[in-house]
Amino acid sequence: MAVRYPFGTVDFQRGLVEVAGTAFFVSSTHAQAEDSPSHGRTPEVPFATIDYAIGRCTANNGDIIFVMPGHVETISSATSLVFDIAGVVVIGLGQGRTRPILDFTNTAGSVEMDAANCRLSNVQLRANVSAVVVGINVDAHDVELDLLAWTFDATGDDFVTMIDVTTVNRTHIHDCLFESENAAGGAEAINLTNTADTRIENNTFRGNWSDAAIQNTTTLCTRLVIKGNVIYNSDTSVYNGIDVGTLSTTGIVANNRITALYATTLTKIFRDGDLTSMDNFFANDVSERGSILVPATSSV
Repeated sequence: MAVRYPFGTVDFQRGLVEVAGTAFFVSSTHAQAEDSPSHGRTPEVPFATIDYAIGRCTANNGDIIFVMPGHVETISSATSLVFDIAGVVVIGLGQGRTRPILDFTNTAGSVEMDAANCRLSNVQLRANVSAVVVGINVDAHDVELDLLAWTFDATGDDFVTMIDVTTVNRTHIHDCLFESENAAGGAEAINLTNTADTRIENNTFRGNWSDAAIQNTTTLCTRLVIKGNVIYNSDTSVYNGIDVGTLSTTGIVANNRITALYATTLTKIFRDGDLTSMDNFFANDVSERGSILVPATSSV
């Protein structure tokens, strides 16, 4: 049976993949895996790393990299995994904890989205050290990040910022799980600076962030959409859910649900700038029922 996906067609009976460009395969667990020009074209003889596979792609050619279940790739520096070819799509295969893991083992480790029109989908990003500065740096237009599961290996392992989006347009972050432990260490799950047409939709945030789950700093954003998210943040000292500071950020915040992660009472939920707010709800303690959130200019 052949099934058509947005990226192409997969024939499950014949084991064939048809995409607009070239399909590559990556697996760190396969006995035949090797970063060699003669590898990578089939699941039986895959490349060993995603970064090497990206280097084999052609810009805006419809190339797709399929990362096999169980794959683990170490992210120890800002050059460990760089999307530097435009239009590359990386899709992790597998469900739940069988999905590929990007394992951050150094505070300077980061995934760099440096080329336009790229997508990273269905992988786990795991902090394996304390205070990873930035998990993903989005430095190019039209980047899509979806079905990502952010997690940590052990107590004290964390990301300061999970995703940083700075001076780019049309970033789309959706259907992800942002999870940290209930302890100080993280600043924000998503940090935005000087972006246009960013969409943050249908994500779940669960953890402790000392700034906010979604933070806009330094320079305002325009036409921002934050919609359909569930936000738990156990830090009670800040604008717990969404904070655009005193910036005149524009856009729409709609249909979000914001509360505390544990039995802690929140005093500030959402600082809205020039955003339009519609149908957002909050509960400032786990034992309370939610009520409509009507933003004020200073605090909610």
